Amino acid sequence: MRLNPGMRLGPYEIVAPLGAGGMGEVYRGKDGRLGREVAIKVLPQAFAGASEALERFERETKALAALSHPNILAIFDVGADEGVSFAVMELLEGETLRDRLDRAQLPLQSVLEIGAAAAAGLAAAHAKGLVHRDLKPANIFLSSSGQIKILDFGLARFEAAPAAEGATASYVSGLTELGRVMGTAGYMAPEQVRGEPADARADIFALGSVLYEMATGRRAFPGRSAAEVMAAILKDEPAPLEESLGISAELKHVIIRCLDKRPENRFQSAGDLAFILKSLRPESIQPGAGVKESLAPTARPGHRPCIAVLPFQNLSATKEVTEYLVDGMTEALIADLAKIRALKVVSRTTVMQYKDARKPLRQIGRELNADAVVEGSMLHSGSYVRITAQLIRTETDEHLWAESYQRELRDALIVQSEVARAIAHEINVALTLEEEVHLGSARPVKTEAYDAYLKARFHWNRGGGDDLRQAVEYLRQAIALDSEVALSYLDVDPAASWLKSPIWKGGQP
Repeated sequence: MRLNPGMRLGPYEIVAPLGAGGMGEVYRGKDGRLGREVAIKVLPQAFAGASEALERFERETKALAALSHPNILAIFDVGADEGVSFAVMELLEGETLRDRLDRAQLPLQSVLEIGAAAAAGLAAAHAKGLVHRDLKPANIFLSSSGQIKILDFGLARFEAAPAAEGATASYVSGLTELGRVMGTAGYMAPEQVRGEPADARADIFALGSVLYEMATGRRAFPGRSAAEVMAAILKDEPAPLEESLGISAELKHVIIRCLDKRPENRFQSAGDLAFILKSLRPESIQPGAGVKESLAPTARPGHRPCIAVLPFQNLSATKEVTEYLVDGMTEALIADLAKIRALKVVSRTTVMQYKDARKPLRQIGRELNADAVVEGSMLHSGSYVRITAQLIRTETDEHLWAESYQRELRDALIVQSEVARAIAHEINVALTLEEEVHLGSARPVKTEAYDAYLKARFHWNRGGGDDLRQAVEYLRQAIALDSEVALSYLDVDPAASWLKSPIWKGGQP
């Protein structure tokens, strides 16, 4: 039955209907206790006895309850009243992205803003182990206040939970229909179409489809039926983006990478995707464009800005046992920045001479001939690290950029890549696609293996017989804990030249 204005569900009063779909009826409601208006989603009575419908309804409420992010619809309460199950959510005023796209094509600035917000919301969900699995324009809401919200986590699943997939997906235009539906045709990743388990990278494919549609005004995978659409997802590439004027080369590369049919070739982190979309501009930035005004006085034709990453400070209570982590972050950031060809980066050997130095930054800048320096600190506590970094112009001591990150140690590689990209963006050097791919490929690591590897490098850099023996032992531990991960560090680490010692053979002890 439909609820009429004035009726009550627990402490909530029904004000007016807002809409209905295959899986729920939504009403404007009022919470008299707090004096605020809310949205109340009700499971239709026709489905109240259906176990799958109730399971999905409960799944969505639990998924939303686990999340707290400005780009995800917030849930306030759940309950049941005389057999009617309901969820109380924040009331949004505005329209869905689907409604907006049906009216007119979006300007590229809006494409970037909406895409970055959606990616940030997905990153928050993925951090909690939740995969949305049904991201599409109808599930992205553009509020009148300017906020972008992801809706409908009814198909979400925890990655750690056993997959219960395998049904053929159905094509729907609005709410995903009841049943064993694993997504909406046109936005599903190839692995979803094949009925395979879908991880966070399936959401990145879906967001790529949404980005394509926002930028071009057409679907990435059109078709006259669900079967045609799903066949196109498996076999065809979207029409070239060059046909849509005004799309920058950078945005084109981002969309193409999101839509790669192989999950391992897509962005591996929605957080990285959000960062890149935030850094893009509607107009194309040509390689070699130079630097921002903040560094312009030091720039000459053909001059590459020179950056020096000073040794990070150790703010941990147990400095003696965590120094290897701090030195490892410094060296890793130098390694990432050194891969950006538009920059010159002072070597690790040179900057490590300034560890604990109390010289003015201007003097350090002159001695290193550096246009800017990166200062940072790390605080380690349990399994978490807090990393702070700032970019300072040496000529004037002007702070150009600063940011703090609090992450698990296993995400340290992701943080250093974010810092490197932020620095490149701040001084306006253009990253090549290869550099963007490298900086976007960082992912969580096995903490124990990474920790052992950093200890190995720390002791090797100290030198001396005992330290060298400890370096060998720690690297053996890293390889024993996770040989693939440990050896991958050696492949990408410029500081791994220390492995050329005769005691090593091909990176193996």
